[in-house]
Amino acid sequence: MRTESLDGKYNHQRPNFVVAGEAVGHLEISTVWLGVDVSTDGDMFETMVFHAVTGDVASQYTRRYTTEGSALIGHGEIVKSITSTD
Repeated sequence: MRTESLDGKYNHQRPNFVVAGEAVGHLEISTVWLGVDVSTDGDMFETMVFHAVTGDVASQYTRRYTTEGSALIGHGEIVKSITSTD
């Protein structure tokens, strides 16, 4: 899959958008490759937390990352943060 941002810059190939995902109680933690740079900082990955029933976003947990490695680390930190408060 070839993906280009709106300004025509080639980002990179990736067959699957999902980097990591899991459910913790009534919350779903999802980390994905966005496919385009959504900022001027090179943010290509994002973790969001959703309420499993309503679909509402828990915005205090939303984070963006420039690399897949940092996205995986951030995903783990958010999961740890949520599980330590449940």
